[in-house]
Amino acid sequence: MPFDFLNFYFPIVSAELNVGLLFIAGILTGIITGMFGLGGGFIVIPTLSFYGLPISLALTTSANQMIAGSLTAFITNTKNKNVDFKLVGQL
Repeated sequence: MPFDFLNFYFPIVSAELNVGLLFIAGILTGIITGMFGLGGGFIVIPTLSFYGLPISLALTTSANQMIAGSLTAFITNTKNKNVDFKLVGQL
């Protein structure tokens, strides 16, 4: 295969994955979720499972992406002074 250099072995899951295909799947997931407003996990988890990752690792990968996106949005909204900390303190 011409793209064998993109195959990496991930010892945690004992699987060899093609990083190029995962990158393309990530781009397509972003486009589809942006067009239709679906959650990214709706597509990412079955895709990662299809590539040979266990469901537990696919779920944690999706959860980490969700946490990173939420934290980035929180930091941006805090810089723009759009966060009501008084309301957050009442929760």
